[in-house]
Amino acid sequence: MQQATGRRDLDTLARIAGFAWLVVIIAGISAEFFLRIPLIVQGDAAATAANIMEAEGRFRLSIAADTVMLLFDVTATVALYLLFRQTDRLWH
Repeated sequence: MQQATGRRDLDTLARIAGFAWLVVIIAGISAEFFLRIPLIVQGDAAATAANIMEAEGRFRLSIAADTVMLLFDVTATVALYLLFRQTDRLWH
């Protein structure tokens, strides 16, 4: 019974890590390519600043997406640490 419970724990950790990485990828791509890049004008800082001021909500949303990405990055890191810590014990 202990073996089955341990296996389920590892499966849960793997799923958490996978879901967290999926959120990191989606939030990162959304923040950079769909929210922030359209505001940037290459070589013209004044135009970029004006675009950010005109679309303040969009820029703030990109920062929020970066924050979500950071939180789920930490979640994935902790889940992978716990997962690999358990699997490392199997080898020693």
